[in-house]
Amino acid sequence: MKKLFLILIGLSLFECSKYGSNFQVSSQRNFPIDSVIISNGFNSSAIYGLQKNKDYNTFLDFKTKRDTLISDGSYTIKVYQGNKLKEFLNFGYYSNGIPSSSSGFRIEIKNDTILIDEFWD
Repeated sequence: MKKLFLILIGLSLFECSKYGSNFQVSSQRNFPIDSVIISNGFNSSAIYGLQKNKDYNTFLDFKTKRDTLISDGSYTIKVYQGNKLKEFLNFGYYSNGIPSSSSGFRIEIKNDTILIDEFWD
């Protein structure tokens, strides 16, 4: 019983040490994307000037406001073209202000859809 308790404490400390999510973003669109903004509701990360068939990486920080705002929620992605919001999508999940144990998300922006795949190392 004591071993189980120590294992559970160790796992919870390991899980709590992750303070953000990684995102790999690529565009397959035939037209330019001004920017992509990924948010968790209290912080956001932006990528500007996305080019077709080029990969971009960004990190969404959870630590900055995690100590004052602990909640459950999902991510959002906003895609801007011609300085206008063209697409908005909710995806993924986090709990108690901590991202899941995944390594991050692969986001592929196509002409008519956005594909999102969660990945683990």
